Amino acid sequence: MKIVATSDLHGHLPEIPECDILFIAGDVLPIWNHEKQYQSQWMKTKLKDWLESVPAKDIVGVGGNHDFAMVESSKHRSYLPWHYLKDEAVEVQGLKIWGSPYSNKFGNWAAMLPESMLREKWLKIPRDIDILMVHGPAYGYGDLVPAVSWSAEKRGWSNLDHGGEHVGSTSLANMLTYEEWPNLKFMFTGHIHEAYGKYSLKNIDIYNCAHMTGSYEPINPPWEIEL
Repeated sequence: MKIVATSDLHGHLPEIPECDILFIAGDVLPIWNHEKQYQSQWMKTKLKDWLESVPAKDIVGVGGNHDFAMVESSKHRSYLPWHYLKDEAVEVQGLKIWGSPYSNKFGNWAAMLPESMLREKWLKIPRDIDILMVHGPAYGYGDLVPAVSWSAEKRGWSNLDHGGEHVGSTSLANMLTYEEWPNLKFMFTGHIHEAYGKYSLKNIDIYNCAHMTGSYEPINPPWEIEL
C-alpha cells in the first residue's frame, strides 16, 4: 500500500503521485482570502475539481486554522469526494484513522483551543487507531518556530530564544509518549511550515507535511510512504 501525505496547501494544489490513500492535514483553502463565502465557492469549484483529478483510491482530509468555511460548516461533505474528519474516525482500506483540525491557540483563527481544551479532544481518540492526522503538531515533533521567521513575526513572538520555540500540544505529546494509542503507526500534521520533516517517537513515524515553506513558497513535496 502506498500512502501520500501533504498539508498547508493554502490554495496551491500540487501534483500528487498515484497512491492508495492521500492524506491532507489541513490549511487547504487560499491564504489570500479568508471570507467564508469565497472559501465556500472555492471548495465547490477549485478544490472539488482537484480532488476528483487526484490519482488516489481514497482521500482523507482535515481542516486547519485558515479553513474557516471548512471547519465551521459541514455542507461541503456532500459534494467533496473525500473523507473529511472533524474529531472523528473512519476506516479506509483496513486502516483506522482519526482526524482533527485543532491546534494551539494564538490570534483569532479557526479550530484553535487552549491546551486544557485540546486535551479533552485527544481523550476522545479511540485506542485502536492506526493513523492520526491532526493539523497542529505535538510538542517537540514538527512544531519548532525559528526565532527569526515569518511565523514568529506574524504571531508577535519577539521573545523567542536563539533556537526558536516549540509551539505544539504538550498533552498530545504526553499521550503519544505514554502509548495511549498502541497500534499507532503514523501521525500526519502541518501548521508550522518551517518544521516540515520526519520525526520519530518510539514506534511512531511523525510527518510534518507542510507544502508551503515558512515564507509561503509551495515547494515542499508530499511525503510518499510504503506501508
